[in-house]
Amino acid sequence: MSLSSFFLPIPNSVVENRTFSSIRLHTEGEFPDLKNVNIAFFTTNEYRGTGKHIQDSFFENEVRSCFYQLSDIESHLAMADLGSLRPTPSLEDTKDTLEIVCKELQKSNITLAILGGSHDLDFSIYKSYYSQIEREVNVITTDNVFDGRQTNIPTENHSLQMIEDTAPGLFSFGLLAIQRFLLQKDEALLLDNLSINIKSIGELRGHFSELEAMIRYADFLSFDMCSVKSFHQKAMDFGLSGEEAAQICWYAGLNEKLTVLGIFKDFILEQANVSELKNIVAVMLWYFLKGISLRTDYARFDSHSYQKYQVFFKNKKELTFYNSKLSSRWWLYGKSNFGFGDTIILPCTAQDYQMAIKGIYPDHIINQPIQLNKDYINERQNNNGFPDFESYVD
Repeated sequence: MSLSSFFLPIPNSVVENRTFSSIRLHTEGEFPDLKNVNIAFFTTNEYRGTGKHIQDSFFENEVRSCFYQLSDIESHLAMADLGSLRPTPSLEDTKDTLEIVCKELQKSNITLAILGGSHDLDFSIYKSYYSQIEREVNVITTDNVFDGRQTNIPTENHSLQMIEDTAPGLFSFGLLAIQRFLLQKDEALLLDNLSINIKSIGELRGHFSELEAMIRYADFLSFDMCSVKSFHQKAMDFGLSGEEAAQICWYAGLNEKLTVLGIFKDFILEQANVSELKNIVAVMLWYFLKGISLRTDYARFDSHSYQKYQVFFKNKKELTFYNSKLSSRWWLYGKSNFGFGDTIILPCTAQDYQMAIKGIYPDHIINQPIQLNKDYINERQNNNGFPDFESYVD
């Protein structure tokens, strides 16, 4: 299937002064040949899920123009800029288009970045991109709040919809950069009962390198720019810096499992901030693409590319660590104490191994909420809403 009919070409004025030409472009009359393409990205201006009237070309023109002024991404991988998703008569039509596009790209094993639109689009991307695979998937969203409210506004409830959807199997859901002072009490209880792995801004600061292991577990990173400082008034002065946002995208690019990055916004930008903020998003995209080009690990631990270490504890527990000779990254193989008893392989850090050989059992990994509480989700659905919170709180 040709995808050209779903996209508008990139205006020549946006790319005519670009500093590199290694990316195939959708220009007037010429759609890029996707044969042998490894990575693709496109923009969208679909904001009707916010319930607001938002019309701008921030991602389509400003971010794209800024991106093509950055240094070349030297890579053996073929990349393509597909242009902008064509406007449709309704939000549902856009979601249908996204589903078609994402499915076709997934069939070709193309890693995808989607820039623009409101955050509720991630639910459609998740459903379409993972409906054809036979395993459960792991999603991480970066947001300053949890979009799980009882409302008819898609941008305010899409995360809970994704969690409760039973079509593609969602195994785990992580939430990064949340600002706990914006959470209502019932939302905090809901997150706890759902067994969502949460890292607040305060928990990330000072331990940012440990975030790489968490992101390495994800198949899909959904990034709401509300979590970035100065991007939105609700982020106040407590949001991620531009450098931290780019580092998260760098970790996502390095993650061999991850197949989709979405970067969204749910608000109208103040013109005074556009110049600074377009640079942040452009650099985020650059680091994501660069990270993909440097992927080396595919977690095949029986190969000669990994060193195996076994650690025995006084309580007769044992753990196996694997260290990549290519990237120096670490994995832990052991028995989870959270939600299920099967042995699991989890990304970890060199510090976790160093603690283990000193006799300190890595409970923070083994006991982390890596699997959603499916019993709680089922009870919510059976009761058409919130069950008794207290019965699920330890």
